[in-house]
Amino acid sequence: MTRKLLEAGTQAQNNKETIIQLYQTGKTTPEINKLYPKISRKTLIRYLTKWGIPIRNKKYNHTVMENNKQKIIKQYKEGLTAVKIAEQYQRVNKITVLKYLKKWDVPIKRTQSLRRYIEQNHKNEIINLYKSGKTIKQIADIYPDIAKSTMHYYLSNWDVDMRASNDDRRLWSGWCWDTHRDVRRINEFYDHTCQICGLKQNPNDPHYSMKRHHQWGQNVTVILVCKKCHGKKHNGNNNDGNWSEWVRDDPRPKRKVKEYYNRTCQKCGKTNTRLQIHHVWQKPVIELAICLSCHKQIHKKIGLVTCS
Repeated sequence: MTRKLLEAGTQAQNNKETIIQLYQTGKTTPEINKLYPKISRKTLIRYLTKWGIPIRNKKYNHTVMENNKQKIIKQYKEGLTAVKIAEQYQRVNKITVLKYLKKWDVPIKRTQSLRRYIEQNHKNEIINLYKSGKTIKQIADIYPDIAKSTMHYYLSNWDVDMRASNDDRRLWSGWCWDTHRDVRRINEFYDHTCQICGLKQNPNDPHYSMKRHHQWGQNVTVILVCKKCHGKKHNGNNNDGNWSEWVRDDPRPKRKVKEYYNRTCQKCGKTNTRLQIHHVWQKPVIELAICLSCHKQIHKKIGLVTCS
């Protein structure tokens, strides 16, 4: 027998009279388990049976629901949700309430999705609050049913010009580290046009083949080039474009940029710190390696600049 079972048995024997009294007054095994966490529900039932206490019928939920049938139907039709109804009864949850309502042929009301609820009731208010200077955290405090991350998600989808602030940490986690978003912004900035031969491609084309080409000078710059010109850049004048490892997009371009700047912040000069890539939206696009605090200060002043 393990040590835990010995401890549970000892605790059950020491509190025998209290446990029996609690169970006979209507307390459930989960509720007793909260008072005596070392004794599991199975152990409680085993000892209650051993002590000769009759175990209550397992169809407790069915009895409760049938005894309160008219009351539950009336409450549901008056607008009370299944969750609120379930809170009034022990060992009854939302699923049980909905199951019995269906059984009683009560039409189940379709719950409104969070997005529809926000857009129908609070969309304009939230946008006006954000534009007046309120942070996402402050707005989330006004609407406790809407999480801060959800608030940021919907503001972004409503095409609201997002500003950077220390409260909007999700904005930074999504904006600074998303390589695919950086690729999309650079492509949009150059209007999906090759900067060498002038070829323009449709971004929805399944054969879209525009590539970013890094130029390593005083600063790291990025231009957009087509497949053919990219092949020429890395393979001389080979027109057939021998696609080697150089031509494919590097899976770690940000690491190379940081190493090029000797892992030093280009604004404050800090070393041995976490760096992020800051884009200067001019032609050609400049990529700078700067620390997190400097990156936040820059965008706190200028906001999140879109490339289009």
